[in-house]
Amino acid sequence: DLAAGMASVGKESTLNVPSSAGSASISGEGVMLDTEGTKLYYGDQINKVRDVVTSSDLPTLLKKSTFTDDDGNNYDYTQFIELGSNAFTFGQPDSGEDPVMYIAMNTDSSHPLYTGEVDFNKVVDFTVAASKGQSIELFGKQYTVSSDTTTDKLVLYGSANEVSLQKGDEKTVELGGSSYDIKVIGFDSDKVVLSVNGNIDNVQQGHSKTIGGVKIYAKTVSSWDNGNQGVATLQLGSQKLTLENNEPVMVGDNEDQVDGTKVEFSGTPDALSSIKIHVFAKDSDHNKIKVGDKFEDPVFGTFDVDFAAVNPALKDSSRDEIKLRTSGDHKAYVTFTDRYGNTKDVYFAYDNAGTISTTYDSETTHKVELVEGAAAAEDEYIYLAPADDKRTHLVKVKNIHADDDGNADDYAEFYDVMSGVTYKTKEFNYNATSSKTTTLTVDGKQYTVTFSPGPKVAVTYDDSKTVVYPAMEAAKGEDIALFSDITGLNIPSTSKIVLPTGTETGWANATSGSTFEVGSLTYYYKTNVDGNLTEIKVNATSYPGVLIKEEKDTSNAENVVYIETADSTSSHKMGYAAPVFTGANSGAISTSSDDVTDYIDYYGTFAEKDSSTSDQPIVTVYYPDNQMYFTAALLSSDATISTSGATSGQTITYNEAVPVTANIALLDSEVSSDIKASENLILVGGPAVNSLVAELFASVYNLTPDENGKIYGAQLKQAGILQEGQALIQVFNDKFATGKTALVVAGYDAADTRYACSVLQNYAQHTDVLTGEKAVLTTQ
Repeated sequence: DLAAGMASVGKESTLNVPSSAGSASISGEGVMLDTEGTKLYYGDQINKVRDVVTSSDLPTLLKKSTFTDDDGNNYDYTQFIELGSNAFTFGQPDSGEDPVMYIAMNTDSSHPLYTGEVDFNKVVDFTVAASKGQSIELFGKQYTVSSDTTTDKLVLYGSANEVSLQKGDEKTVELGGSSYDIKVIGFDSDKVVLSVNGNIDNVQQGHSKTIGGVKIYAKTVSSWDNGNQGVATLQLGSQKLTLENNEPVMVGDNEDQVDGTKVEFSGTPDALSSIKIHVFAKDSDHNKIKVGDKFEDPVFGTFDVDFAAVNPALKDSSRDEIKLRTSGDHKAYVTFTDRYGNTKDVYFAYDNAGTISTTYDSETTHKVELVEGAAAAEDEYIYLAPADDKRTHLVKVKNIHADDDGNADDYAEFYDVMSGVTYKTKEFNYNATSSKTTTLTVDGKQYTVTFSPGPKVAVTYDDSKTVVYPAMEAAKGEDIALFSDITGLNIPSTSKIVLPTGTETGWANATSGSTFEVGSLTYYYKTNVDGNLTEIKVNATSYPGVLIKEEKDTSNAENVVYIETADSTSSHKMGYAAPVFTGANSGAISTSSDDVTDYIDYYGTFAEKDSSTSDQPIVTVYYPDNQMYFTAALLSSDATISTSGATSGQTITYNEAVPVTANIALLDSEVSSDIKASENLILVGGPAVNSLVAELFASVYNLTPDENGKIYGAQLKQAGILQEGQALIQVFNDKFATGKTALVVAGYDAADTRYACSVLQNYAQHTDVLTGEKAVLTTQ
């Protein structure tokens, strides 16, 4: 198609970076604030990866250049942009609004968003006559040193002019001592296509662009008759710019201050070594760059800081949604999807007049045991817990057959809550005084099942460890575990206990209670006088809850989010407390609703607590498949960044301009058969002027060239290929050589061809037209 054809013919390369959370690409000149190997995460500063952006990143905007005075003295200078320490954060843009991710700006010039710097290789005296009236390009804009420059102030002039032109109008304007021929070629919706000294490009209403060396702002663009008619009001050039040390940038004849800027000179305008312009928030109402927004440089207007995307978005469908809900007034359950894709409601707690216990669906029956080896009767719940989150199963004791009748037909059955599969032990001859154990094999793990009076069964995995709060791996790699205050234990201090956050061996005697830390979580515990563990719970909790252990983040930590159930003391109804995060997090953030509170942490786990039913709050957690990161860039004003959603296996694509050092512009008569056989070609001009295009059209459209090998407009019109006022952009594959592409850019006449060239040059803005293998454009 046309996009593929242009990619194969062109000299722009792409760098593909593996990602599991989305993709981004820059069209035009710009640089991502992250790199292939290091991304930007919640709480990171924007200069974490790149401290400085240089001409290597933005070769046009920050190009190395030379200021030449009237005496012929040359002063080389470099330009760069130093990024500040502003951080990515989460909060309300304004009171009463929903929170968003944003880059937090400071209103203090000592903490700028960025600093633009110009460094001269030797001191420049801008106050002498030889410097005044000379041109200097700063951050993509041309200026003339004004005669108003003093030892205190450097005064620069751009040019300013406003014209209104209709289609076909042409006007010559004088800007900065130079003449510019400006012509309106046509209109495309809210864009005007212009020719400035033969350089063709388009400008969208409300946007600006440099064409032929002139910065043009399209103040208004009106078109009708399908773009055949229209009028545009254009502003050309810029205003007076005054720079004074330790003062804001000033513009215009009245020297109006540009709020949020501060100038810093090294030297004075009569002996200047460098210019720094610090840029920061102009006030507390403009101190955030929200995701999806950009901050335009307030001085030059030639570049932006663009906060393009959060990857994945906070409620993106790629996230795992974990719901903590209530059933009726007293039951608590969690809905999640396991690593096998099974989604189930897991009931785990019951509120009986303020006493919340770990039972499946009532205050007295169907208890949920949270320690490996706990004895359970039929219809109670236990875990098959081999200390492996991928092979842990929550099961219901479905059937216990132990009749002590001398027959080897005794067994137990377990119903897997998530998969619905029933597991059966090996049958054996149960004897109340001697034979009490059999085996159960699930997922290649063999368990010992011990029968006891009741009848009850206990399941253990023979690894000399005891699993407490068994964790199951969920759909996106996180672990889900239930927790509560567990009493009645008797685990020796020499034993190993496996908790969701790690393994603990040994603890101090603590008959009155103490704490220990395992991984990112602190646990409270008690022992008896012998040091045996008798009680354990997640520290500072009173009720059962759900624990979500995150995967390792970039700091190699596995943090936890846990949500405790809560009792409404007035009505004794089941609800949930606010989520607790062990990693760096936002804390509770208000939303547009008085009933909803948001939270997020460094990994990107996002949670919402909804208290719409005040005595039964619920919580929803959105867990990302990979750690959430941000897409941000520094872009020239005419560049754009596009992003796509979070899908495993996608890539981030950075566009890089590849220097072309060979002479690639040839006349059609200079293209040899070897070139046609070995190169991809862009062929400009119709078949009346370009013999290669005539050769293609003859073979593809069965047209007959004249004795000079040319095909003229009348033939194109008769064949229905092109009419007056039309142009063609078409991909021809395998015509000159197998595997080679020719891209034809041809108009009915020269003006039409020129218009097609402008469309091709700005193909990113014409993707709605440039589809398939052929596009016919209306130029008049």
